Amino acid sequence: MTIPDYDTDFCAWMQQQAQALRAHDWAALDTEHLAEEIADLWTWDRHNLDLLLLGLLEFTCGACRHDWQLAWACTMVVDHHRGMLADRLEDSPQLVPCLRDRVEQAYAWARGKLLTRRTPPSAMPPETCPWTFDQLLDERWWPPEAPARLP
Repeated sequence: MTIPDYDTDFCAWMQQQAQALRAHDWAALDTEHLAEEIADLWTWDRHNLDLLLLGLLEFTCGACRHDWQLAWACTMVVDHHRGMLADRLEDSPQLVPCLRDRVEQAYAWARGKLLTRRTPPSAMPPETCPWTFDQLLDERWWPPEAPARLP
């Protein structure tokens, strides 16, 4: 069986690799690239958590506190990344412990981004994440220190 090229026809390569796995055709597996793809499986989930935290920090400490247009944009960011995480965790609940364990790292990244903006934050963000993982994912929850949520 010819293996489609990973670099030039990724979709065909994925389909062929899935087929080979299901058939236990170990010789047809492109193990180097499969290992890369497996290691990167939750990249988007980490990215969504990072940006969710950045959006919430913008609301509580950043420019979104004083500009309704930025606040509206931050609301969209928070809603989008919460929704992406909720959909993913509905499909793959086994990711919850991985993401829960990553909250402090994601928060540190988001805090660092906020602190290096050209416009300094209007309030200093806490050193550690003040919110629980469950709060972050709860679409009805809004940080009490943030301005009122826009519809």
